[in-house]
Amino acid sequence: MIDTIIRFLENKYVSLTGILGLLLGSLSDALDNDIAKWIIFAIIIILFIFAIVNEYRLNSKFNKEVIHIPVVIKIGSKVEASYVMNNLIEEIEKIENTSSYKRDILRFLKIDLDSFIYKFKGDIYDFDNLMDFSRYINHEIKKLQVQIGNKIEFHVAYYQKPAIGFLLGTIFKTENISVYQNNDYKNTFFKVFDINSRKYKENKPNNEFYTIDRSYMTDESNEILVVLNSSSHNVNVNSDKLKQYSNFVKLTLNSNGTIPYEIDWVEHSQEIYTLLNELQIKYKHIVLAHAMPESLSLVLGMAIENYWNLTITQYNPKTSDYDEIYTMNQIKYFS
Repeated sequence: MIDTIIRFLENKYVSLTGILGLLLGSLSDALDNDIAKWIIFAIIIILFIFAIVNEYRLNSKFNKEVIHIPVVIKIGSKVEASYVMNNLIEEIEKIENTSSYKRDILRFLKIDLDSFIYKFKGDIYDFDNLMDFSRYINHEIKKLQVQIGNKIEFHVAYYQKPAIGFLLGTIFKTENISVYQNNDYKNTFFKVFDINSRKYKENKPNNEFYTIDRSYMTDESNEILVVLNSSSHNVNVNSDKLKQYSNFVKLTLNSNGTIPYEIDWVEHSQEIYTLLNELQIKYKHIVLAHAMPESLSLVLGMAIENYWNLTITQYNPKTSDYDEIYTMNQIKYFS
């Protein structure tokens, strides 16, 4: 009850009523005019009614089934995280038809959206450090879910290392998540995944977006290399660490450059997941070398989770080769 009163007193119309009451009250005393006093009184009453209506609408909004939460995860990028957060908030405000979502959710639910900006500044090849970072985000997400108790839709923008996206994707085991990808040309994040079902985790029997090339040199090996080319540049399969694999499968995006931003990328992730799922049944160990968008790796991490013996590599410009960072079944969260 006290919180409700405090929120009402913080309403912008109530604040405006107080300011106008003080200023116009002094003016009406100076004019000593009954008509002016009634006009001022009417203005204050109208503003007060606006405050009640506005507060009712906001209260209804934040007590409904879905609460939108933007999440920004940044790894070593020059793009300012606060800029990305504002980008996500603007997208949410279009959905909610408001211009004050950040302020309103702080007032009603005591949620500071800036607290959902996560920056990793360490060595990406230090898995223990990466795991601590992911555990912290996971803890904050779970704490939020306990606090709100409602259905949450996360709006996630992750950048800049796709290899780490697989790890971070294991945090978001949900069917209500929108994932955004940075368009470097326009310097804007676009929604490329709108996940409201577990379709991203379903097998897709027919390949529409990727061409698959298979090379099996021996039946004796228990491991296989998967090369994923889903970007404007391709993986260098002749690098020292990759050319040692006798068995490999290569997926190459059929369209030139990157995946169009105007479409939902779920079916692209399905095709990749389907192949990886097929291979993890046949082989004890899969190694993945990739050139791909960060958002795609995040959703693949959601689908794969932390069960498979799938090793994620990251291109290292210092060695001009693909270094192994972690295996998906190494990812452990504490309850």
